Amino acid sequence: MFGKHFYNKNIRNIVVLFGTVFNDITIKRTKADGTVVKQFKVPIAYGPAQKYITIIEQGFVTPNKTVNNELVAKEAIGLTLPRMSFEIVQMNYDGTRKLQTTKKIKKSHAFDNQSLTTIYTPVPYNFDIELSVMVKNSDDGTQILEQILPFFTPEFQVTMNEMSTMGVKRDVPIILNGIDTEDTYEGDMLTRRTLIHTLSFQVQGHIYGYTGEQGIIKEVDINSAATFNDNEFSMNTDVKQKAEDPSTNEIALSLSNTTGTFTVGEVITSSGGATGTVVSKTVLGHSMVLTIISGIFAATQTITGGTSNATSTIVSVSEGKATNKDYQPADGSIPTTTTITDL
Repeated sequence: MFGKHFYNKNIRNIVVLFGTVFNDITIKRTKADGTVVKQFKVPIAYGPAQKYITIIEQGFVTPNKTVNNELVAKEAIGLTLPRMSFEIVQMNYDGTRKLQTTKKIKKSHAFDNQSLTTIYTPVPYNFDIELSVMVKNSDDGTQILEQILPFFTPEFQVTMNEMSTMGVKRDVPIILNGIDTEDTYEGDMLTRRTLIHTLSFQVQGHIYGYTGEQGIIKEVDINSAATFNDNEFSMNTDVKQKAEDPSTNEIALSLSNTTGTFTVGEVITSSGGATGTVVSKTVLGHSMVLTIISGIFAATQTITGGTSNATSTIVSVSEGKATNKDYQPADGSIPTTTTITDL
């Protein structure tokens, strides 16, 4: 569809997930004194329950075969009980779990730092699955049910690799909606009895689209404009992202009442006694980034440049890891192209 072939095996993974949850259920045969005579695992397979019921009732007819050059007639082979089967009976879009459709999940390549693998957020779907427990006596049925029901209240969370190629793991809810019981025994004593417990589940999964490639942004050209005092200020500058240095302790200051011009590299001092080195600043001095030397910078404090003697009042302070991702001119200087136009 739309000229792109992709197959993420999302529905198949839902089937595998569901079957794995119920593939370790066992039955014990005991004597009256409680001694275990036999213990075995209950087989489970994907497919409609009616198919297995037909085989149980009528047997599986084998093809003709030749033994010692003699033709052997067809024979019917029945299935042993207990056993379980499950199938997806319905899939519905779930708008209550919808995510932002334009958002992308990104993953970097282990040996390539030039591009990223991307995929849009998945589409939420509810998968209605019926689990059929087929037994020939009620005790086997209750053994199986009591190994299932305590875990569903009514929801059971399972962690799955939802999109292994993108490294996406998610806790998938499996919700038990109800249980129906049917006893198909009718007729004489020669008719095989089949007791069927049908458990209705809903699995809240997701379906992903196709993956794409996206380059990594290393340089940015910025055209910015602002209005100050009825004048239009604009500048064109080529900027690059600063290399992150986790050892630095940088903060960004928003300023007002600036007099003079601060210079990059000078040490500034606040009225509270804090000191720091100017890393970058805007042309008109409305904000700057500095590396803290000592003390704490806070709003309403006055800062003074140690070389320029410029002064300004701190309006707000932004600090933390994000401040290591500020931008500065590519050549480390203040932009030289400035145009001021009267309005």
